[in-house]
Amino acid sequence: MAQRDAFPISYYDENDIWPLLRPSIEERLPLEPLLLRGVYGGGSAAAAAAACSSSAVNLSFVAQSAFVSGAPPPPAQGPPAAFSVAQKAAAGALASLGVSVAAASLAAAAAAPVTPAAAAAAAESPSLVWTAAERPFVHLLLLQYDSIEVYRQQQRRLLRIWSERLLEQHEEWLVVAAAACSSNEAVVKQQKKFIEKIRADLGSKDRVLRLPLGSIDPSNSALAEQLWAAFFQRLREALTNAVEYRIMLAEDAVQRMQQQFQQQQQQQQQVLSASVLAARDTLACLLGKCGRYSDALRVLDAWEGPSLQSLPRHPAGAAAAGAAAAAVGDASFAVGGTDGLPLLACEWRAAALSV
Repeated sequence: MAQRDAFPISYYDENDIWPLLRPSIEERLPLEPLLLRGVYGGGSAAAAAAACSSSAVNLSFVAQSAFVSGAPPPPAQGPPAAFSVAQKAAAGALASLGVSVAAASLAAAAAAPVTPAAAAAAAESPSLVWTAAERPFVHLLLLQYDSIEVYRQQQRRLLRIWSERLLEQHEEWLVVAAAACSSNEAVVKQQKKFIEKIRADLGSKDRVLRLPLGSIDPSNSALAEQLWAAFFQRLREALTNAVEYRIMLAEDAVQRMQQQFQQQQQQQQQVLSASVLAARDTLACLLGKCGRYSDALRVLDAWEGPSLQSLPRHPAGAAAAGAAAAAVGDASFAVGGTDGLPLLACEWRAAALSV
C-alpha cells in the first residue's frame, strides 16, 4: 500500500499500550469508504453511489513523541519530504522567481476562508494548505487505566495539555481509555468511574472511547466487539470531518488565488499559477485518498493558466528547481496504489515546471 493512499493517524502513547492494541486495530482495517457531505455532490444519491463503489479507506498509524512537552515545530522553509511531485516542482518554480515556499503558502492560506474556524487555522500555520494531505487527520491519546489516583496525579494534566493544543490547531482528536475486560463488579465500577472522569474533564462524551486491553474472556467477547465497533464508527466520523474541513480549506485557497490571478500582471501570474497548481494537487490528493479518482482528475484538469514552460529563470532559481525535481527522483505521480490511476495532468505540469 503506497503511503499516499493511506490517511495518517497519529497516536500519543506514554504507557506503551499501542503494541497491545495494534493487532486488533489492523485486523479490522480497512474502513468503509467515506461519504463526503457537501463536497463534490456529497450527500446526494449519486454521491452515495460513488462512495459505495470507491476504494476502502486505509490508515497508517504514526507515533507522536514529545508532542505535549515539545515546542511547536518552526514554520517550514521548503517543501516537506512528503510533498508530491507537483508541490516540489512548484516550490522550485517559486524559488526561481525569488519567492519562498513559506511566503507562497502564506498567500494561499491567508485568503479569507469560508468559516471563522478555517480563518483561525489558516492564520496559525502558513503551510496549512500545502501539507493538508500529509498531516495526521485524527490524533489519538492512549490512556491505560491504572487507578483513579494515577489519573488525578498524572494523566489529567497530560489530557488537558494534549487536548488544548489540538483544539487550538482545529484538529480532530479522540481519547482512548484502554482497560482489561473484567467480570468483577468492583473493577468494572472503577473503570466506569475512570471513563466518567475523563469525559467530565473534557466536557465531551463523544471524544472518549473505551477499548479492551489484553486477552478477552469468552464471557466478555460480545462487550469487546461492541467497544471496537463504537471506536471505529467514531474514528470514521472524525476522519470524515477532517477530510471535509481540509478540502474546504484547499478549495477556498484555490478560488482566492484564481481570483487574484485575474488581477495580476504576467510575472505575478506565473507565481500564482505555480501556487494554484500545488493547492489543486493537495485537493486532488485528498480526493484520491477517498477513492474519488475522477474528481481528483477534474480538479487538476480544470486549471487553465498560462504555459508553465514560460516561467522566467535565473541560475539560482534553476538550481532550486533542479534540486526539487531531484528530491522526487521520478516524475510519475499516482494516487491509487498497486491499482493506481496516474494523474497525468499533474504529471505533465510537474514535468513542465522541473525542466
